[in-house]
Amino acid sequence: MNILFICKGNINRSAIAEYILKHQLKDLIDIGAVDVKSSGTTAAFGSWGAKATVKMREVAIENKIPDLDLHRAQLTTPELLDWADVAYYMDKKNERKLKRMFDEEYFNEKCKQLCDIEVPDPMGGEKADFDVAFKLIFDKCSEISNEIRHSLKRR
Repeated sequence: MNILFICKGNINRSAIAEYILKHQLKDLIDIGAVDVKSSGTTAAFGSWGAKATVKMREVAIENKIPDLDLHRAQLTTPELLDWADVAYYMDKKNERKLKRMFDEEYFNEKCKQLCDIEVPDPMGGEKADFDVAFKLIFDKCSEISNEIRHSLKRR
């Protein structure tokens, strides 16, 4: 199963989601049952290849999520969306942008909003803003992780 997380710049929300889920599903990733990636819809916060922000890397360390320092931002491409079995986006701005980038029917087939509420973009905010985004994403990734484990056990 291939999971893709998408946000605006791929340096905060989608990046941390990727590394949270990779941490939670490490055993399944190691055997090739699951793969997880992330991407962004725009390069608004810098060029592709940028690291996750310092504040998000600090939140990852505080919460024992390894390897976020290895992350490099990438653009959401047709190839990445084709690769994904499901793609989770963070907010309505991401949804509108993705619908402009891809056929709406294809979007509807592949993409889901990550949470019932929008995950606020912490960019430019205080540490508390990053903590809020992390908590929402962590909780949802835990649900996704449990769902994946349950579905693989049924096979």
